Amino acid sequence: MADMVKDAEAANKQARLRSLRDLDDAALLLRELGLLVLTNDALPLNQWREALFERLPLSNIEEAMFKVNAIAKPAETKPYDELRSRWRRARRLFSEIAIRIETGASPGGKGVKAAIGYLRAVDDWSSVAKMRGAPTAAIPKAWRQHALDQDGRVKDPKAYVFAIIEAWRLAIKRRDVFVMPGMIRGPAQRNARG
Repeated sequence: MADMVKDAEAANKQARLRSLRDLDDAALLLRELGLLVLTNDALPLNQWREALFERLPLSNIEEAMFKVNAIAKPAETKPYDELRSRWRRARRLFSEIAIRIETGASPGGKGVKAAIGYLRAVDDWSSVAKMRGAPTAAIPKAWRQHALDQDGRVKDPKAYVFAIIEAWRLAIKRRDVFVMPGMIRGPAQRNARG
């Protein structure tokens, strides 16, 4: 799981490096716009918009803003686009963990344990309808924009699963979630559950 996330982060970094030239062009144009607006007497006060658009056409400003919006990401954003291409692998690995391993939790891991218990009971992790009622307390802040709607309910089930995978990994490291002794289910036990 850790390797999969690291691979996605590396792919995200490469994609961002490839888009750096476009981002630089857009940022330089927007910097020029800022300088014109902030420099005293650079633009006449009563007709500043016309003077500004004469020096920097509105279409160029809009294009630069579109590029920045498409390329620039907050520092805490997760590489969801790259992870999405690894969905099948992630689902297979994490479903084995969720189904076969009974976890215990300290108070800090209760949200993660609840989310894993919910996933264990749901047969289709890709279904928005089946995932709408999933517990969301464990979702890390950086994943909320991808996984949850404005009401705090699951809007993207795949993003939710990736968020829970990350929360689970962090909880394991902090020892907020742990394997219950003697509670690893084998394939026969899993199949007996249905």
